[in-house]
Amino acid sequence: MAYGFLDEAGDAGIGPRSSSALVVAVVVTSAPQVLRREVKKVRTRLGKKKLQIPEFKASQSAPEWNRKRLERLAKLDIEVVVVAAEKPVHFLASEPEALYRSLGARAVEECLRRFPKLTLRVDKRHTNPALRTSYDQALRNAVEQPGRTFLIEHADSAQDPALQQADLVAWAFLQKYTRRDESFAVLIQERVVTEIVVRE
Repeated sequence: MAYGFLDEAGDAGIGPRSSSALVVAVVVTSAPQVLRREVKKVRTRLGKKKLQIPEFKASQSAPEWNRKRLERLAKLDIEVVVVAAEKPVHFLASEPEALYRSLGARAVEECLRRFPKLTLRVDKRHTNPALRTSYDQALRNAVEQPGRTFLIEHADSAQDPALQQADLVAWAFLQKYTRRDESFAVLIQERVVTEIVVRE
């Protein structure tokens, strides 16, 4: 059984403050505790005043700190799937949530090609039960072939450090697609097995 951790960076909005891309990243491993221990190791390097930070959010961390975390993450036995959409193509979508569902389903399909038995943990973004059910169904639709086992779990990233690793990877690729800054993504690139950019 493989274990995947999915998070997004960017948003599906169309306003002037919205990001120009939405990125979904999945970090896959056979040993999720390794991901969690790595976050705990990083936490011990912080000063006492920062030890109580509930979670590491890449968007709220110093760039150099993110670089160090990505370098350490790249040394672990993981595989990474990235699916991104450059939103100018999608900005007329009547339902922004449809873009989240579409990219999530594409990422799951790519994961299942390599790992037909997958437990996926998703950052609990939805508090609305209907939206969560719709999102789950979109992901389950990726399970089209017999012999696949796919389980979905929702969790708070503040409670599961492994989800914080997925947040870091998604953030790194968001910099690549929105700012044309590849210096973060390249640090984890050797672990990326699939990278898809939706432009049409």
